[in-house]
Amino acid sequence: MAEEIHLKVWVPIQDFSGDYLEKVKFVEDREGLEISLENEEQEFKLIYNNLELGNFVFALKLSSELVYSHYSRAARKARKEFFGRSTKHWFFYKAIRSDFLEWFTENSGLEIEKDSIEHHIISTSETTFEILSSYTPEVITTNKTDKHKTE
Repeated sequence: MAEEIHLKVWVPIQDFSGDYLEKVKFVEDREGLEISLENEEQEFKLIYNNLELGNFVFALKLSSELVYSHYSRAARKARKEFFGRSTKHWFFYKAIRSDFLEWFTENSGLEIEKDSIEHHIISTSETTFEILSSYTPEVITTNKTDKHKTE
């Protein structure tokens, strides 16, 4: 088991703003693993589309929102370190140490260096996604105001 959970703020989306994040769609098909999210101003797609040992990610875990999870204290600490205050709304983290990463490296049967795996945590209003991957996902951002102008 990990000694202590340690999170860092992750910034996969440049110019991200908003006070909430909602899950719109979650799907895995032949093209990849796609997590579609939105807030009041923007829509986002995080796409994991590189094959790793037959899958697009090493492991994936879904749970209820971050506030109720054992990550909430570590997330507050990460926000304070990154933004200078813990009350800032933020939804993306990378775990430097975590039980999930420890469990995977100890039990997967694969010879993968723990340092080569990224543990991404995406917390929406209803779901927390935990993803173990060797790469950062592709991110597509659409501003809702731009989308309405073209319709």
